[in-house]
Amino acid sequence: MNGRETRTALAFLAPSLCVIVVLLAYPLARTLVLSLYRYNLAQVLGKPARFVGLENYRDLATSPFFWHVVLATLAFAGTCVVGTLAVGTIVALALEDAFPGRSALRVVVALPWAMPAVAASIVWKWLFDDQHGPLDAFLSALGLHAFAGFSWTANALVAFAAVAVIVAWQTFPFVTITLLAGFATLPRSVYEAAAVDGISDWRRTCAITLPMLGPLFLTLIVLLMIWDVKVFTQMYVMTGGGPGRGTYVLGLYAWREGFASVHLGVAAAIAAAMSALLAIFVGAYVRLARGSTA
Repeated sequence: MNGRETRTALAFLAPSLCVIVVLLAYPLARTLVLSLYRYNLAQVLGKPARFVGLENYRDLATSPFFWHVVLATLAFAGTCVVGTLAVGTIVALALEDAFPGRSALRVVVALPWAMPAVAASIVWKWLFDDQHGPLDAFLSALGLHAFAGFSWTANALVAFAAVAVIVAWQTFPFVTITLLAGFATLPRSVYEAAAVDGISDWRRTCAITLPMLGPLFLTLIVLLMIWDVKVFTQMYVMTGGGPGRGTYVLGLYAWREGFASVHLGVAAAIAAAMSALLAIFVGAYVRLARGSTA
């Protein structure tokens, strides 16, 4: 590419680069700068912020609760990724073959993904309600009397599982739609050869379809992991971090420190740590993607 072509390419990229700088680079830089200051309620009211360097990071690094939240976030995100991929893949395989009403069903499947997270979380909170929610009544009607008046948010582990259901329900349509698009790109000749050899549908799926979509699954895993590590809305609406602080994840932890406790410097440090964690996932994805295409 000569100099003229380079300048032309940069001219076309300039608007997008400006948007990236304004919407991403500048807020990230401001967050990193804020994380180096002690910025509390006094600073909000006008008192000058005090530069503390890496003190906020040191406090986090020596806080057992911070590492508990990190591990809880990773475990929660991993559970959501596995559940979302499993449900999304099963639904995509079910919708791959033609049958009456398939187009309408594809639209219905996409509805959870289209719903606003706040509205969907409120609906699910009502479903899980131990006094008026229909889920406990339904399970009790099936003979599972232990669920009569069962509180889904009184125990941290159960609350995490309930929120994981909400997250998986909202994101599995993305996996389904992406895989359906991936199915359409697979060469038909491979399936024709498998049919000639008498390979069953189940073996064809396990030995041909899923392995050929390996790079796509890798992309989905990384995207879902990034989204689920950043989860906030569903957890905030469903549990608010309770019982106690049992269901804190990094996004909720940063929000509580920043807006409830007005420890904005600490909140910025948590956000920076979350960004570093996500950068690790992105870096691992890039390395694996390069290895798969080498």
